[in-house]
Amino acid sequence: MTSDSLTAPVDWVRFWEDNYDARSKIMFRDYELDDWSERAVDYSESRRTNNYEFGGSVYSTLALHGVVSPHSRVLEVGAGPGTFVIPFAKKLII
Repeated sequence: MTSDSLTAPVDWVRFWEDNYDARSKIMFRDYELDDWSERAVDYSESRRTNNYEFGGSVYSTLALHGVVSPHSRVLEVGAGPGTFVIPFAKKLII
């Protein structure tokens, strides 16, 4: 890196356009089923490795405001990695 490159003006419009175009090529490509399957595994693993921390904090906040209690009934709608239902199930009396 030269001292000239440190003081040269930056063409921010060009920088943004180049990065936007590169990102668009990734975002708008035709995804295959295997791409989504791999992504789902990664996402599910990220939820388990943090011990469902986000879902636990949601439960704590709702409990603090009296929205849920250990006697609440919870209906899970939709398939997912258990981000909410697992922490909620640990707190409910069945």
